[in-house]
Amino acid sequence: MSSVCNQLPMIAVNLKKTDNVSFDKPLTNYIKSEFDAKTSEAHKPLVQELTQIREELRFCDRLEKNEATRQRILRYLKYVNSLDSRFPVSESNIRIQFYWYDAYNSKRTNQYSMTLEKAGWIFQLGALESQIAAATDRRTDEGLKTSCRYFSMAAGTFAYLRDLVQSKPSVIGTGDLTPEFCTMIETLMLAQAQECFFVKAEVANMKPGVLSKLAAECSNLYARAFGIVANPGRHSTDKVWLPHLQIRHAMYQGLANYYVGVDLGQAEKYGEQVAYLTKAIQYLTSPNLQKALSLSPPILVAEFNNRINIVGSAHRIAANDNAKIYHERVPSELPPIEGKIMVKNVEFQDQIFSADQDPFGRLIPVAVTAALTSYNERKTQIVTLLLKKIEEANAAAKANLNSMGLPGSILALEGGGLPKEILDRVRDFKQNGGLSSILESIQRRNDMANRCEQLLQEAEGILDQEEADESALTNQYRGRWNRTPSHHLTVAQRQEILRHKGNLSHAKKSDAIVQKKLETHLTTLTALSGSDAEAQSLLPRGASSSMTNHPSVVKLKQLLKQLDDVLAERETIDTNVKSTRDKDDITQALLSSPMIETTVTSELSKYDSFQQSIQANVIRQNEIVQATATANGEFIAAKGSEGAGSQREAIFQQIGNALSLAFELRNNLKEGIQFYTDFQTVLSKLKSYCDSFSVARCAEKEEIISNLRLDSSMQQQQQQQYQQPQFQLANPFVASPAPSSSSIPPQQPSQYFIPPQGPPQGLPPGFTFQMPPGRQ
Repeated sequence: MSSVCNQLPMIAVNLKKTDNVSFDKPLTNYIKSEFDAKTSEAHKPLVQELTQIREELRFCDRLEKNEATRQRILRYLKYVNSLDSRFPVSESNIRIQFYWYDAYNSKRTNQYSMTLEKAGWIFQLGALESQIAAATDRRTDEGLKTSCRYFSMAAGTFAYLRDLVQSKPSVIGTGDLTPEFCTMIETLMLAQAQECFFVKAEVANMKPGVLSKLAAECSNLYARAFGIVANPGRHSTDKVWLPHLQIRHAMYQGLANYYVGVDLGQAEKYGEQVAYLTKAIQYLTSPNLQKALSLSPPILVAEFNNRINIVGSAHRIAANDNAKIYHERVPSELPPIEGKIMVKNVEFQDQIFSADQDPFGRLIPVAVTAALTSYNERKTQIVTLLLKKIEEANAAAKANLNSMGLPGSILALEGGGLPKEILDRVRDFKQNGGLSSILESIQRRNDMANRCEQLLQEAEGILDQEEADESALTNQYRGRWNRTPSHHLTVAQRQEILRHKGNLSHAKKSDAIVQKKLETHLTTLTALSGSDAEAQSLLPRGASSSMTNHPSVVKLKQLLKQLDDVLAERETIDTNVKSTRDKDDITQALLSSPMIETTVTSELSKYDSFQQSIQANVIRQNEIVQATATANGEFIAAKGSEGAGSQREAIFQQIGNALSLAFELRNNLKEGIQFYTDFQTVLSKLKSYCDSFSVARCAEKEEIISNLRLDSSMQQQQQQQYQQPQFQLANPFVASPAPSSSSIPPQQPSQYFIPPQGPPQGLPPGFTFQMPPGRQ
């Protein structure tokens, strides 16, 4: 049967409408009040950009219906989630009111709610995905795949929207945001995705049995969507949806029965074939469809009638052949056709920025910062305790085995050179670089430790030098030097340096312990790093013992294997604990949680399972160690003196301990190098800050000194201006002999010196010039 179903119209969801919203003033004011004016000013362009992005997307119906527009909505949803986790938008706090209209009846809802904003844009996303799917050219195989994918994406988006509004029913202000409407759209989108799959299979001429199951599931999905549309609650839809769904449901019911009939005809079950084809005709020619057909588009009516003709022709031929040739009984009751769904929701992933991409990432509320600090402190305590228990359990296992001389006493029973078990461990040791690799790692770690120490010294030196310069200038200018002292500005940095010194000192003590462990087994590891002959030379010659197969030896080997398994399990736990700790960032969880302390407690519970695993592991180890001690006692009692046996045991034990230490050292050095790598990054940032601080203070210092020098120069000029007129007043006739006071009447100095009319230039602040009497 040729199909034109790939040309039939599909239903797409209308886009909602929303009014203009400005984030600018509410958000910048909030940032200013919660943080500071500088932070608010720094985020102002971002907030303005956010308003612009929303305004452009507000007219989504004018944008192209493609993946690029979809990605723009997804990016805006990231902004919405970031805002929702950081800004308490509500009628009583940040008053940003969002207006959204029903996609089908223009009813408006408005709320001070980021959840409503999020729900609105998730609706827009699903609607756009449905429109992309419906507009895709399905006449090609690739077009069918694309359309099917976007319908499945739309189904997943509306499923997510349904869960969102169910969890927060306060946002349901319009019918198109009800759970019923979202479920109906999800089902409709899946029905249309299934139809794409059916058409693809029909064009490919797949077997009738397969086509019948695909068509049956199309019919089932369309029937479920039809049931919701036919019984509207709070929601509305386009009036063409109901007849469209009714026709689609009936057509695929008929096609499902038709293809079962075709399949039965090929299997020569002619009576059943007639029954299914009869049922197909009944579905396709039901009188209830006449009104729906009159309201349907011509292309759908034409395809429906084409299907009736094809099925009707097949039914007439089959019924005639059965009546005249085969005479098989036509059953009156038929089992339902089992559908096979080939599509599913493409699950909507809630859109959030990664920590390093979130434009509002630095705006972490004080309460969240405090909770995060508390969480990290408690997490560190828990993890430290877990790792300590693991370390203590490992040390206990090693001490118990050493006290019993195991596994050396067992390995020594085999004569000749090193046994395969030891040789395998030696080869693994050498493949991992042997002793040279350990020594290189130690050198690298030491170099990094020295660099960290150097960075600390440099950072502290910068602060010391700046403080010394400040002190010298304070002494030089005394009361005239009045800027904030350096030691008031560097309290936090001084404390940080002191804390880092303590961390570095502790790390170096750990390094010294590692070094001391290596020195204890250096000779053995040197030999094991060489050739096999050098490793074999560690052993005294000896023949195989007759106790190799003794029951106590067999039992000990089994117990040692079990203990190895316990140690391996504990190593896995250790790795998982560290991995969980390193990836554990609950910032987003805290930002989105209304109950911060509950979230902290809940997140910490992730470490409970490790505690339980370690406890069970240690109990198992104690049981094995106890059984090993018993079996070892039996072994010692049964063992006789065998010459060089005790020496061989000691050597085997020494080799085993050295190889275990090598494995331990590799892990210790790996952790140490990682520690110093991270530490060096922290210290580099600290030193960079100190450099910037010093440069800024130096520039400020130069400006202050320049101003002080300028003030001094102006004061000198002013003094000269005042001193010169005073000299003339006091000595008007310096060049003449002083006349007798009795022969010359008193003279007024003002007759010979007229001061300037107005205040002198360059008077110091606060100085008021007054005219002499008689000159005003």
